[in-house]
Amino acid sequence: MIICQVNLKTIRQNIEQIKKRLAEQAKFCLVVKSNAYGHGLIEVSRVVEPLVDYLAVFEVGEGLELRANNIKQPILILGAALGTAEINQAIENNLTLSIYHLGQARDISAAAIRRGRPAIAHLTIDSGLHREGILASNVIDREKAKAEIKEIGDLPAINLEGVWSHLSRPSDLDYSQWQIANFQDLLFLLQGIKIEFPLRHLAASEAFFYLPKSYLEMIRIGSAAYGIIDWPLRTANESVRRLAKEIIPQFPAALNLMAKIVGVKTVPPGSYIGYGEAHQVRRKTRLALLPVGYGDGLWREMSGQIEVLIAGRRYKSIGKISMNQMMVDITSMPTDQLDRIIGREAVLLGGQGDEIIKPQDWAKIVNTNSREITVKIPQSVKREYII
Repeated sequence: MIICQVNLKTIRQNIEQIKKRLAEQAKFCLVVKSNAYGHGLIEVSRVVEPLVDYLAVFEVGEGLELRANNIKQPILILGAALGTAEINQAIENNLTLSIYHLGQARDISAAAIRRGRPAIAHLTIDSGLHREGILASNVIDREKAKAEIKEIGDLPAINLEGVWSHLSRPSDLDYSQWQIANFQDLLFLLQGIKIEFPLRHLAASEAFFYLPKSYLEMIRIGSAAYGIIDWPLRTANESVRRLAKEIIPQFPAALNLMAKIVGVKTVPPGSYIGYGEAHQVRRKTRLALLPVGYGDGLWREMSGQIEVLIAGRRYKSIGKISMNQMMVDITSMPTDQLDRIIGREAVLLGGQGDEIIKPQDWAKIVNTNSREITVKIPQSVKREYII
């Protein structure tokens, strides 16, 4: 009764749109971590494999799942693989490891020597996000990073194929330019000691659109491929907001969420709707019951705020959203549409008629980003794929 519909054709088209803007020699890495942002790890990876040069996941387990499903493209593990078993599995399955620090690099080197095959790795640099990687956000730290990376480079059985960093907020041009400069300054220092990398990558989706200086040998694209690019903050540079207005509509969302109406009733004025007597109607109200709730990817904070599409018209939720159910006020529904309404499809995310509800709309309601909206739709909700 709930269907999460994923349009793989839309994802392919979004990728092709990005590639048109990309230099011919640059490589394309599609980020498919967290079940491809909720869209389906295996299904998405199979369809896009001919279009991309690299896939990126966060955990070794995700990479192993891809290999078990016959995905042959290079796979970058963005997280820090720790422990002998995990590192061994990565090396054995030709997964590219991210190196966060010298200690981890030593473990990777030792494991590669034992297995008799080199580990492929990308160095992770903290250019100012202050999260993962070797710190390089000031002159002193860059000198320390240079020494640490020299030691890593001297370790046997590691092929340092690449180096990457991640930007904090690409729509903040000043902070992003500072991060880019930190990254490039470190790379310049490393050139002085003969350490260079075939693949340098910094730009993710937003940076690709707003920061041409972040283009290097490879780009890592996630949200743009799935059509879930967020609008920049109002404080963002005017040029960024202008670009966003032009770009975001060109990348439609690939994910739709639908539920079938399972009940209809009319309640008298003064009736309380849902848990906690949170909403009392003042008039006779017609309600439609949908079998979808916060256990299926909605948020309780959306109660009374989100809309659904029924027969191409918008209707608002009413009362508290439950774990597996929600009510919708359909009092304004034309009488001729009430016939055979049970079993009719209501669209929570996606388009119907001339109307569309986007992940960005939900994100605005609960003050989050659209990636969190799609990634939190659990795998228990059936995915249906359009090829």
